[in-house]
Amino acid sequence: MMAADEPLDNLLKVNEGYFISEGVVDRIIEKYPKLEQIFENAIKVKSGYYMNDYTTVELANYIQNTKNENVRLQALSNQLNNSLQEEREAVQLLINEKDNVIELQQEQIANLKELYRNKDPDVFEKVGWAAGGAGIAAVLILLSNI
Repeated sequence: MMAADEPLDNLLKVNEGYFISEGVVDRIIEKYPKLEQIFENAIKVKSGYYMNDYTTVELANYIQNTKNENVRLQALSNQLNNSLQEEREAVQLLINEKDNVIELQQEQIANLKELYRNKDPDVFEKVGWAAGGAGIAAVLILLSNI
């Protein structure tokens, strides 16, 4: 960096544009191979590239297109994430309903088992029927004797 009071005599005059070091250009091309064509239009100087207005505009357009694509992809990603979340919620509702159905089926099975156990009369009911039948027979015998 030069001090404010140093003369500017030793500077070279160049056309308007930007200078980018070769190392930076190599890293840019390594990360974004499509940009190699843009730098082919730049003027190579000893330690880097001098980019004229046309090349600078090309690079700016590429950067803007990349940003636009990133915005589009981010919106798509958000949309897909929202859809995935909705699907997960729907699956959770289905799982909950499945659990409810299983619970109801288990209740039905328990009720059917209880009905099956109680379909045949037990010993006490049979004795009651026999006693009832004997009681009726005794009453009929008494009435017939009168």
